[in-house]
Parts: sequence; C-alpha cells; structure tokens
Amino acid sequence: MKHVIIATTAINRPMLHNDNMGEWLDWFLELNNSDTTLKWFLNIDVVDKLQCTYEETKTNFETLIANRVETTFLSNPNGKGNFLEACKRLSSNIVTYVDSLKLSQKEQSKIKIIWLEDDWKLSNVTKISCSEVVQNYTTDNSHTNLSFNRNNYIWALAPSVISYGLWKNLFYAAWSAETKPIDPEHCVGLYYRKRYGNPDLLCNITVINKSVKDKYLTERHMTFPESYYTYHNDKFQISNNDRYIFKDCLTSYLGDKMVFVRITSSFCADGCLYGRKFLEKYNIEKSHASDVNQFYAVTSDTQVKEVIKKEETPVNATETPKKEEMVEVIEPPKEFFLVATPDDGSSLVSDKEVLAAEAVSEVVAVQEPVVTEAVEAAELEVVAAVEAPVTEEAAAVVTEQLEVVSVAVEEPVVTEATAALAKEVLAAVARVEALETVVAVVAAAVEAVEALETVVALETVPAAVDIVTHTPLVIVEEVLGETK
Repeated sequence: MKHVIIATTAINRPMLHNDNMGEWLDWFLELNNSDTTLKWFLNIDVVDKLQCTYEETKTNFETLIANRVETTFLSNPNGKGNFLEACKRLSSNIVTYVDSLKLSQKEQSKIKIIWLEDDWKLSNVTKISCSEVVQNYTTDNSHTNLSFNRNNYIWALAPSVISYGLWKNLFYAAWSAETKPIDPEHCVGLYYRKRYGNPDLLCNITVINKSVKDKYLTERHMTFPESYYTYHNDKFQISNNDRYIFKDCLTSYLGDKMVFVRITSSFCADGCLYGRKFLEKYNIEKSHASDVNQFYAVTSDTQVKEVIKKEETPVNATETPKKEEMVEVIEPPKEFFLVATPDDGSSLVSDKEVLAAEAVSEVVAVQEPVVTEAVEAAELEVVAAVEAPVTEEAAAVVTEQLEVVSVAVEEPVVTEATAALAKEVLAAVARVEALETVVAVVAAAVEAVEALETVVALETVPAAVDIVTHTPLVIVEEVLGETK
C-alpha cells in the first residue's frame, strides 16, 4: 500500500479557497485508488483582519472535499495564528500519523508529502498529471517543485511533492529545532546551509515541458555542477549536451542521492502573486513576522469592511468569464531581482523599468557594430522584484560581479587591431564604476518593478520567453567578452 500525505497551511479566506483549492483537490485525487491511501492535514489560522471565522473556513473546506479525502483539521489551541507554529503543528501530526502506520523503513521511504499552501492557483494550461509527476519525477530522496524555482531552493514552501525521508530530515528537523519566531521557509533554508552546505552544489533536474531554444541549456540553473535535464515531451527536444538524461532512466540514474527537481513551465498560474492579489483587495500585505496577524499586516484600516462587502456581492451571471492568463513566475532569492531576455526582441517594459540598464547602454554605445547587434538581440526587462530591501550581502555579491567585469577587460589584448577597442571598453567601465553604488541601480529597478501589476505572460507568445538570472553587470561581462 502506498501513502500520500497532503499538508496545507491556510488562513480564513474561503472565497479564495472556492477559486483555487477544488482544482488542486482534483489534481491529487488522481492518486486515490485501491493501491494508494490519501490523508490530508489542514491547519487553519485566523487573521483578525479577515471577517470569516475558523468554523466557516473549515465548513467550506468540508464542502469542497465532500468526504473524498480523509482530512484532519488543525488550529492553534489558544486561537492565535502563527506561521511557524502552524508548520510545526502540521509536521508533528504527520510524523505521529506515519509512526502509527507501523511501516518498515523501506515502506516509509515510499511515502510522498504534497506540500500545498492555500494561496496558489493550479494552471490547467501547464500542469502535468499528479500520477505522472509522482511516477516519473520523484525518488525516495527528492523534492519536486511545481512553481519553477530556478535556484536549488530545496527548502521552498511553494507547491511541491517531497519524499517523506527528505521532508522529515530537513523540514521537520529544522522546525523542531527552531526556538525563535522566524519565517518557517527561512528557518529551513538556514538549516539546510548549516547541515548540507551550498545549495548550488545540490544535484538538480530540470524537466522541460515547453518550447526552448539551444541557449536555454547555458542558463545558470542548467549549469550548476550537478545540473541535469530531461524532457516531459520529446517534441520539445533540441540539440542536447552531456547533461541530458532520458526520462525513462531518470529515477534509476538518481538513485538515493538528494535531488531538487524543477519543472518548466510552472504549474502555478500567477505564481506567488495569486494570493497576494487576493490580499490586496483587503488592503493586507505579507510581512516576514511569524505571528499570523503581523505576517498579514493591514496597509490601511479604511475600506476593509467595504471591500469585503463588495467581494461577497454575487457576480452577474451574464458576465463573460475571464480567460486564464498563464504567467510563469520565477521565485527569486529574497536579495536579488531578475532580468529577462525576450527572444523576439520586442519591448515589454517602459523606459523607467530599464533604468538599471542605463549603465550597460553606455558601454554598448562605444562597441563595434557586431557587439551592438548582440546587445540589440538581448533587450533587458526586469520581471520580478525583491520583497525585502537590498541587503549588504546582495550588495557584496553585485560588487564582486563588478570586479569580475573589470578583471575581464583588463586582460592582455591579443592583437593591435583590438587595442583601441580595449581602451574604449576600459573608458566605458570607468564610467560604470563612477556610479555612486551598484546598489542604487538595483534599488531604482526595484522601485520601477513595484509599479507593475503583473509579470510578463510568458505562455501567450508562440515561443516561450527565456528568463535569465543575470544582473545588468553580468550582461556587461557577456558583452565585453565578445570583444576579446
């Protein structure tokens, strides 16, 4: 008998659950058969700023579930919500449940945890069936992320399918040991780095389920020391390199090594923006506090009740339903922003949004035509912004990248023909270094991106847009590299 456990942290917002949780329920119910048992642990915390009660939220979930999955509802005994405590409560109940099954070690290794917070929307456009994900893209020591995280963030709490052993040794262990009131995802990230080291060295698999170009295989997440890839559908095959693994050989190749699996395109419509948009209707935004009523802070005490009242008004039955917009959102590290490179050369952002790239433009202006063509083929667009202020750690990383650029252009010039060009490049780099700080450029970019209402809808163009996790300074490095 196989066992699949669903773990959900939720708050009192049944209107959101009516829009998204039924689809997730149908997705993992594919596994419900005579050979597999499903068990759902669902914790509900109450945010004071939202009108619905715990009982109303629970009753609504029961209606959605309709007795199709055995479900255990959990809440804080004292009525106070706390995100870290919710994760601890879920995990301790899961471990107790698994222990009660009295399974052998081998049987326990086959258990899967579907981690599913309540504020993600399943895309009917890009999803792969749950049974295929479990069969083809999970092992006894894997974390399969469904939101397409380019970094090896094996601790991410986005929708995912996690082997029980890995989940217990990483998530459960981290939360059990934590005594400070910190964000539970950050808690696991710190624990991973302390116990296992640099996540860039983690074995990782990218499952390609969209049309990509050859240059996609050179992107950062495809070139970590142990980065490999496969195709969900062979129709997307391109010229492969030695990192390619046949899908049918994937699980046997990985064996029992710890592995992070990402699938592109993302299963999650609007990514993490989906839940945030709902909260914006109530003038509520997320913070990084562990207390749920501090984590979900009201931006303005006015209009909250009025907005809720409007939300409860029935939608006119004659209205044409909105077509689902597929947005592939990349989950960035909290300290950095991301830069996109459109394949079709089209301009997808305003002049203000490329403020951070103006320094790059100065360098490009002094290059020969061949370099200019390369730059024109890679017009910059900022597509995601950090939620927290730029940190000293981020500034140090960007400064280090600037130093790399300087070293690259100061290397000996090979021929006399390129000597003059090298001088122009050095002059351009000097102008870049005259900027007050690189952090100021990043901050300007963040401010511009915060004005965006949505991220680029990638799936609406014939060829999927490749997103690259390069800062403008890395783009400078690539441009200058072509002049050698």
